[in-house]
Amino acid sequence: MDTVTTTPSVQLWPNLFRQLVITNSRHWLNCAQNDPEHFAQETSQVLRALNYGLPLPEAWESVRDLIIHLSPLMIRRGQGIEWEPYLLQGIKRSTEQQDPAEIKFRLHLGNLYRLQGRLPEAHDTLQTGVNLCGHYDTQTHYWALLNLLALVARLSGHHEEALAHCQKALDTSQSSMAERAEAWNVKGLVAHDQRKWEAALNYFDQAIDLYHFTNNNFEKARTLSNRGMILRRLSRNKEAQETYRMSIDLFQSLGDKLEVNKPITNLGNLYLTKKDYNSAITYYIKALSAFQECNYVVDLAHIYNNLGMAHTGLSNWAIAEEYYTASINAWKNTDNKYSLVNVLDNFGEMFVKAQQSHRAHEIWRQANQILQEAADDPRKTHLQQVLNKRLEK
Repeated sequence: MDTVTTTPSVQLWPNLFRQLVITNSRHWLNCAQNDPEHFAQETSQVLRALNYGLPLPEAWESVRDLIIHLSPLMIRRGQGIEWEPYLLQGIKRSTEQQDPAEIKFRLHLGNLYRLQGRLPEAHDTLQTGVNLCGHYDTQTHYWALLNLLALVARLSGHHEEALAHCQKALDTSQSSMAERAEAWNVKGLVAHDQRKWEAALNYFDQAIDLYHFTNNNFEKARTLSNRGMILRRLSRNKEAQETYRMSIDLFQSLGDKLEVNKPITNLGNLYLTKKDYNSAITYYIKALSAFQECNYVVDLAHIYNNLGMAHTGLSNWAIAEEYYTASINAWKNTDNKYSLVNVLDNFGEMFVKAQQSHRAHEIWRQANQILQEAADDPRKTHLQQVLNKRLEK
């Protein structure tokens, strides 16, 4: 794939060539808006047009709109690593031009950082976007930014902060239906983390209804996968499986090749619950390579942990230890102490089953120490009760 490249000084370009660059960037913007299927097949040509258009002031408006239009597609394709320089260039040029489009660039870049588990960078990028809404006196994208900040806070284990952000989209009549839907989705994820299963199910259902009404099948598929997690927790396994299949079918109908791996992973979790470890591993491995290619740290942390549990169930101690270690290292790159402690607890259980109780207790003591640093939360209470029982053995 092409990336942002160094081009000869713009001042040296002949006028005819400069005009061709402008015409080309406008052509691809028109194609993106009116013929998306053809546009999706010509990504390399589009990126070449961007490389020439970015340094040219006269091409800024069409280049700006093209990057914004292309961002969701590139991120959903798993090409975020290659796409990041274009978003950074867009932010740089917007700042120079005093263009409020910087807000939208920060929305996309913050979302990419969130998916990659780069949570401090995501927070700073999105918070600057929120501040710019005040600077430019606009509410366009304001609640979308807050919802993403809420997701970042949730991934960091800061539940009260997450709820405060997303509640703002629900407390105003100015937010769009899609922004309210996402706020309900975030509330559902926080309720899931806090083990409030019925509340989470209600929140996800409200989000799905709104996404269905707006005909937003991508976000509907994403939220269906989250809903399936709750059904599994409620031991409604048949419904959970059907919900995951619906999510997968929707993603596939949209041509998605990345986000679809999340319900695939959740299907693996369903088989893990049933102790069908080999089937669980099959689903996890199917999703693993996609997340590795785009460096989605949080998703990788979950899959590594679950592969550790599956191999523990098969008494593959050495393989399980490798996966648990990978998950622990991934979670250490975030600020989510609850998830880190959860993996350490599972890791300790593996050593008990491998008849190495002394190592299990070492790990549980380490987990207990980390948990004391976490904020009070229903999840902390649950983990503390689990660890207390472990350490009494």
